[in-house]
Amino acid sequence: MRVAYVVPSVIVSYYLPRDSFHRQVVELFDDPDTAPITSAWSRIEVFSALVRATQTVVADNDSLLERLDHDLSGDPITMITTAEAAAVALTLELVQHQLIRPLDAWHIAVAADALPKLAGPGDTAVFYTCDPDRARAAKSIGLTTADLSDCS
Repeated sequence: MRVAYVVPSVIVSYYLPRDSFHRQVVELFDDPDTAPITSAWSRIEVFSALVRATQTVVADNDSLLERLDHDLSGDPITMITTAEAAAVALTLELVQHQLIRPLDAWHIAVAADALPKLAGPGDTAVFYTCDPDRARAAKSIGLTTADLSDCS
């Protein structure tokens, strides 16, 4: 089993067939040996990005949010919570030493907290991102990464 922390940009690709990463993300989420997880904050980021990408207003947003909530309820992605104090401390450290955006640092910190707890013996824990700077920062704290930045 592979426990895969997926950042919001990876999740957004799942919904946008024209996105260059879409096919790889669908394969990742459909893989029965992979358990995709993400933080609760991803719900806000993904919904915002999808609304902007589809350029819809109120009418379709309710159904879009319902689909997102369904998908984040464990099929195919599980939304997780984390020990906030530890995540905040690591987020600040990453922002200071890796020079990355706060939300990027937050997702790395949540993954660093959750992946070791959720991966069982023999499982692989992987941090999925589309951003090479985020991948570099994740690697700097010992996370195994899958960088989707070279997808086409």
